[in-house]
Amino acid sequence: MKLSEKLFLWFSTMIAVILVVILLLAALQKQGMLDFASDMTAKEAWQALGEQIKDWTGFSETAESPENSSNVQGEPEETETQTEAETQTETETQTETEMSTEKDSQAEEMTSEAQTETVPSAVIDLSDTETETAEPEEPDPYPYYIKVNKKQNCITIYEKDEAGEYTVPVKAMICSTGYATPLGTFDSKAKYVMKGLIHGVFGQYSTWITGNILFHSVPSSRATKDSVSVRNYNQLGTTASAGCVRLTVADAKWIYDNCEIGTLIEIYEDEEPGPLGKPEAIKLPEGSTWDPTDPDPENPWHECGPSITVEEQIILYYGQEWKPYEDVAAFDTCGNDITEKVEVNGEVDCYTTGSYKVSFSVTDAIGKTAAAECEYLVIPVPYYMSGQ
Repeated sequence: MKLSEKLFLWFSTMIAVILVVILLLAALQKQGMLDFASDMTAKEAWQALGEQIKDWTGFSETAESPENSSNVQGEPEETETQTEAETQTETETQTETEMSTEKDSQAEEMTSEAQTETVPSAVIDLSDTETETAEPEEPDPYPYYIKVNKKQNCITIYEKDEAGEYTVPVKAMICSTGYATPLGTFDSKAKYVMKGLIHGVFGQYSTWITGNILFHSVPSSRATKDSVSVRNYNQLGTTASAGCVRLTVADAKWIYDNCEIGTLIEIYEDEEPGPLGKPEAIKLPEGSTWDPTDPDPENPWHECGPSITVEEQIILYYGQEWKPYEDVAAFDTCGNDITEKVEVNGEVDCYTTGSYKVSFSVTDAIGKTAAAECEYLVIPVPYYMSGQ
């Protein structure tokens, strides 16, 4: 055979091979195997292609495949090769996995279509609806306004009304100001749990008003809670400080806890203490070391409270005057007599014999209460007392 005929035969064969490869690639793409093959190496792809050709053409397992060629498409020679049986098993497994995935995808599509056909749906035209997103309201950093009546040594706390003005009184406090306490409106500058003051004393829950003027508790001789000055404490309600505004621990802590830095403080003078009146402070007995209002669990005053003393049963004769405040005695947490503060609930008719239940209650200056009951018996006057 001439050389030209050999070249023509070789060229025709190559053309045929290229056409066959194109047809095979098209068939593989149609079956969805090209995406699967993209995850394999070139060698594995040639092996899968060879196995597919053998399945379609019936070639024998001994037919030459691309894996027996060296350096196919620039792939370096492998030192270890898979056997044909292993290659076939791997290819079949991958093919089964691909087919299973395709079946699952088809099943999901069929299920989705079935659900779409059987489940009714409501279509809402969003263009016809109005959506309003409410802006979350930020908490008011300054809900309170503090007014200090320097002349009456009384504080009134105001909160805002519906118009946003500080006109609603919510709390009153007794205090002690000084002759050096300035008049005017200020905004608080800082807070201190325990603050050193002039003359080497200390104040709890201090709030800086202006200059060297602060709200603080009645001074303590040390930076501790158990060293309160009894003399200064019993001056609450009078002009007694060096310029600061002294308070009970409970009231100083309320301002510390509830009034943010920047809260407005107005110091003024007026004959009227304020819309809520002027509270009173409890009087400490000599030897006391704690403020009775201090909420600290270690405060020994927590174990004490007011008391009411009255007999369980009292006999009144017909026509005898009923004087309940002569039958009862009340004392506050610190032992001060507060009988005049007792509230009497109930009535006794001294001109009608019978039994009358009367209850007594009292609240001391720090808000603690006590209660008691008494049965009054109105009986006829005995014969020997009738004067007959």
